[in-house]
Amino acid sequence: ASRLMAARVVTALLEPASAPAPASPAASPAASAAASAVASTAAPTSQPADADQAQLTYRGILRFYYPLALTSTIALAVHPVVTFFMGQARQPLESLAMLPVLNALVFIFRTPGLSFQEVAITLLDQGEAGLAAARRFARTLGLCATLGLALVALTPLADFWFETISGLSPDLSVYALLPVRLLIVLPALSVLLSWQRALLVAGRRTAPITWASILEVSGIAAILLTTVYGLEMVGVTAAALAFLGGRLAGTGLLLRPCRRAARKISSG
Repeated sequence: ASRLMAARVVTALLEPASAPAPASPAASPAASAAASAVASTAAPTSQPADADQAQLTYRGILRFYYPLALTSTIALAVHPVVTFFMGQARQPLESLAMLPVLNALVFIFRTPGLSFQEVAITLLDQGEAGLAAARRFARTLGLCATLGLALVALTPLADFWFETISGLSPDLSVYALLPVRLLIVLPALSVLLSWQRALLVAGRRTAPITWASILEVSGIAAILLTTVYGLEMVGVTAAALAFLGGRLAGTGLLLRPCRRAARKISSG
């Protein structure tokens, strides 16, 4: 009997602690409202993602990517064209020997512009604020790159680069001075081209990039044809003029499409 009484006492003591506490009437509506708010905020965010995925088709990807792939293929045609015309120009051996050295120097200052395109595309996803920030940075980057090349091309550093670092003879380095000075603005134009391509990629309009590349290559060939056969210029100088003229033509063609793309990005 004493054991039975003790068991009943223990059971009576444990029942209030183990039973679940009833929910308060005030807490129930608040919990329901919170659940409704979470559901309402989660639903709209999932719908645009589903809509974007539904619109993303292989045909759309091909239409977007094909001009970019074609642009790279067209750009590769520049080097054999330039090499051919330099072989037909005045001082062909000297020109073919100096061109890689000239390209190496200019490429050092063009590299920041070539890498800017990916950064600009990322910033343009932020709308008008990203557009303004990327535009300011592009201007600063282009100015600094061009001033850096000018510092070498217009000072005795040019002789140091061509003769001491590159190993050209003094006679050959004289031929390289005029071409490198003609290309002083090429780093800024590289930044401009990367900026233009970033705008068009962000605006989902890549076809003008291909047409600009076609115009640039055609302009290079036309200028080389004129300077080599008509003006009988030294090959490396003709190549520098062709690179400059072709790039100016290509970037000029992209000005109008880029303005439209910038307005589209600003408007959201």
